[in-house]
Amino acid sequence: MTSSLPDFASNNLASDYGKTVADRVNELFFALRQNKQVPPPLAIATAYINPGGFALLADELECAPRVRLLLGAEPEQDVVRAATDHDADRDARIDQAIQHHEDWLTAERDTLGFSREPTEAAKRMVQWLRSLDDNGLPRVEVRRFTGGFLHGKAYLVEDGATKAAIAGSSN
Repeated sequence: MTSSLPDFASNNLASDYGKTVADRVNELFFALRQNKQVPPPLAIATAYINPGGFALLADELECAPRVRLLLGAEPEQDVVRAATDHDADRDARIDQAIQHHEDWLTAERDTLGFSREPTEAAKRMVQWLRSLDDNGLPRVEVRRFTGGFLHGKAYLVEDGATKAAIAGSSN
């Protein structure tokens, strides 16, 4: 049985009432996984990922043999100016913006709460991030983009003749 790929994903289309971007991303990953003898690797670019967002895609992400995850953030305006003006403080400003982002991520983590549901989602995400393939290699590669602005979202699958992507604004 072959599954069809979603054509479009939006959280705002009346015609897709009841279908979220997460539903469409899961449909994409599921369809590609079902149509292949070996599930294809995935690549995701997003500003950030948190346990709640991971939980929406976890079942499919955990089936992928390899996931490349590129994280970024919206830079501070001073950093944008420094990067474009090439002023003497450019590196210090970029370092400051990265530290600001790390502080924000820490605050985000600390406001997660301690109920069973978020805690289980966080544990599941950490387990996925640490998972290894049959050869003992990491299944998830996480990189942080610091070369400029990265706040868009993209879910990519490229496996031989099969290529598919969903791009949008949902983390």
